[in-house]
Amino acid sequence: MNKKIDAITYLIVFLFLFIFLFVAINPQLIFHLQQLGFSLDGRLAKEYLQYPGGITEYFSIFLFQFTVSKFGGALIYALLITGLGFMSNFLVKSEGVKGCVVVIFLPVIFATLLVTNYGFPLFYLVVVLEMYVLFYLFKLFLELFNKSMAIGISSLVVLLFLAFYVLGGMYFFIFSVSALLYLLIFQPKKYGLSSIVTITIGLLLPLISIQQLFFITLHDAFFKVKPFNISYIPTVIAYCLIFSLPFFVVLKKVVQLIFKQFPTLKDFQVLLSVVFSIAMIVVCILSFNKTEKSKLEIDYLAYNGEWEQVLEKADQYKLTDRVTQFHINRALFHLRKLPFEMFNYNQSWGIDGLILTRQFADEMLLPSTQLFIDLSYINEAIHWGNEAISQNEYSPQIIEQLIIANFIANKPEQAQTYIDALKKFPFFKSKAYELEKKKGDIYNADYKAKRDLMPVLDFMVNRQLREKDLEYILQDRPQNRMAYEYLMAYYLLNKDLVSFYNYYSIGINFYNGKIPRIYQEALASYAYQLNVMGKEVPSINFDEKVIADFADYMTIIVDCNDNEALAKPKLSEKYKNTYWYYVHFNSLGSNK
Repeated sequence: MNKKIDAITYLIVFLFLFIFLFVAINPQLIFHLQQLGFSLDGRLAKEYLQYPGGITEYFSIFLFQFTVSKFGGALIYALLITGLGFMSNFLVKSEGVKGCVVVIFLPVIFATLLVTNYGFPLFYLVVVLEMYVLFYLFKLFLELFNKSMAIGISSLVVLLFLAFYVLGGMYFFIFSVSALLYLLIFQPKKYGLSSIVTITIGLLLPLISIQQLFFITLHDAFFKVKPFNISYIPTVIAYCLIFSLPFFVVLKKVVQLIFKQFPTLKDFQVLLSVVFSIAMIVVCILSFNKTEKSKLEIDYLAYNGEWEQVLEKADQYKLTDRVTQFHINRALFHLRKLPFEMFNYNQSWGIDGLILTRQFADEMLLPSTQLFIDLSYINEAIHWGNEAISQNEYSPQIIEQLIIANFIANKPEQAQTYIDALKKFPFFKSKAYELEKKKGDIYNADYKAKRDLMPVLDFMVNRQLREKDLEYILQDRPQNRMAYEYLMAYYLLNKDLVSFYNYYSIGINFYNGKIPRIYQEALASYAYQLNVMGKEVPSINFDEKVIADFADYMTIIVDCNDNEALAKPKLSEKYKNTYWYYVHFNSLGSNK
């Protein structure tokens, strides 16, 4: 009966996890954020196989590549987490103690909590599961002592060497301590020699490996916790999962004693399983970070150029982070709405939500590379693509952008280098061949259009003053509509109406001579300021509606005696999507 309960429980846990991951989490977003591609390049394998624990990191990246598919990712994560539950339950069970099925929920809950964090690496699930499996092998090898002491000791030594190479660092230390605890708690007399061998090898093997076997430090030999290729810092919950093996070794003895003292508790296994199942569901719901998912969804849609959906999700989620603002502005440009609907959306990050490179962070590398490709600012696109690839050498998304940038720059040899690299990623091989077909097509419409807009004059790049770059691009390529609209947006967000007025007229031909509504709002403010200062007001063809709205806007402020707190609700009702309202209430810094 208990086996049936176990089997049904494992099946329920697996199905719940799969559905939760597939519907709520969407592993594609995990892949999009972490960008850990698996390459068949022999250099990658050589890099990981040359130090303890590297083979586990390599295998975890192999498994991680399946998260590029929503189904494949949900399947991999659900199998690993269910496997943790199976092994933990198996390790706790002991002779005469059956039905400890409730225990499987402890590592499952830990793992599920961790997976709700999109930055949590798959590596930790893999390495903990490997520790459980190796510990099971350790228990099997102990049986060999009954046949031959020599065979038993030899097998134990081989297993410890294998565990050190597979796990490495802190994980080998945890495994060794768990094995020692098992020997001391359950078989202190029978396996005294095994305990000595375990202690000796557990301490000496990492020390010997530093000088003789691997090029690693003393700290890495004993205490390395996270892989070299990730920036994730383990949380308290992650450490609970990592140290769960010695916990279960001790718990096994505790369960034995409890069931021996209170045998009727076995009858409540099913009830406890139901309680823990409900607890797991509640924990998943409470820990799920909907905001993080929403940000990643918009980022993923923008990466794939799904601009209509970007704006739909932005309207739905109402996010205020700078990367989302950046994607909204890109979407508005591509849909030819930037000069008309820019202030329909949150612009509280100002110019840092238009161009991200003033503030360096990993999250801005890939989007910035794409932005500069859009701008036909290809040298800068390649610069940020190389910056990104230096942070994540095996990101297929970044490699793809470098291929496109080199195509536009008419550098087929450099593009081919990245194409050959992309071919070695199993899930991106077809994309690589698709791009390769375009290599010889120098007349590709998309690439040629951008190539014709590339600036040819040299100028000094200024990461902190991006408006200067845009000004130089326009001086060289005045037909670059994106450079023009981004420069105008930059001036507006920076509340630099003098520069806006000086440059706005060079792009009016993009709109058949008619000034976009937002530009007219800014010019109305500029003309008003000039009039207040007693300066000459330039002749500008305003729409009557704009002038009427501006007069009404100013009247509301005057009627409220310049009390912005009093005027705000009245202005918001009628003018919350205008440039005037942005300057007063939604912009950074002073509103004067």
